[in-house]
Amino acid sequence: MTEHNGAGGASPSGRDSRLERLLFLSDGVYAIALTLLAVELVLPEAAADLHGRALLTSQASTLGQDSRILTSFTVIANFWVGHNVLFQHVRRFDGGLMWLALLQLLCVAFIPYPTSVIGGHIGDRVAQQFYFATLLLTGLVMMGLWWYMNSGRRLVDPDLSPQFVRRTYLISLVLPVFLLALMGLVAVGIGRLINPLLLFALATLCFIVLGVLEWRGEEDEVEDAGKRSVPADTTEEGLEDRERERVKRLAGERPPTVRFPDNEIKRVQDFYGVAPFIEDEKQNILPTSGVRC
Repeated sequence: MTEHNGAGGASPSGRDSRLERLLFLSDGVYAIALTLLAVELVLPEAAADLHGRALLTSQASTLGQDSRILTSFTVIANFWVGHNVLFQHVRRFDGGLMWLALLQLLCVAFIPYPTSVIGGHIGDRVAQQFYFATLLLTGLVMMGLWWYMNSGRRLVDPDLSPQFVRRTYLISLVLPVFLLALMGLVAVGIGRLINPLLLFALATLCFIVLGVLEWRGEEDEVEDAGKRSVPADTTEEGLEDRERERVKRLAGERPPTVRFPDNEIKRVQDFYGVAPFIEDEKQNILPTSGVRC
């Protein structure tokens, strides 16, 4: 049976049931946000009666607007991957974690709206800044979530390596820093040279590569740790060998053997009527007759 405590029950996986419910909710919100992006993919009214080459030309003219959906999909997918990486190291749950996670889900659920706005105003600075600011806020909340989890190691696994903690902090800073720089470029008019959305789309591809490399690096660390820790031999022969080693080790730790000559033992026994006793180094009273001390 699954045990429960006053603060929250334990799920069959051994984690706090409240944490499991939060993760289920998070996956649902991410799935809905990704689905809402696809809802924007509709055939323009002007192309409803077109056929052949004319239809192909009409679809090609909307590729710029459709690309922002692909970009937002990739961004939300990256957020989900990061969310998954962070929460797989969480071992405890509290109210602060819950509300920070809900705030991050609110930001994710809001992303389809600025995506829709920028689809109709793809070259407008205000629409671009609105879109990038939404992603910036989402990235900052994600970074704050990791900081809260890891502060004092109160919620995460205390055995996390310092290298992983520092690397995660750096990775969580990449997106906010890049978005701040991109918003600055939009403000100075980089749109006259190149569309900022194109730059951001290229950056999201780099984020995917970075995520794949990070995931592989983490798996390699786990594999190396497994190789360094040699599992104990639990077979019958292995247990017997370990018991022999333990007995030998204990035998080597005993104090030197002390024996009385037999004639002395007999003389004392004849005089007092009892065998003599001595104290070993651990102050245990032991009879000397036929006993190794």
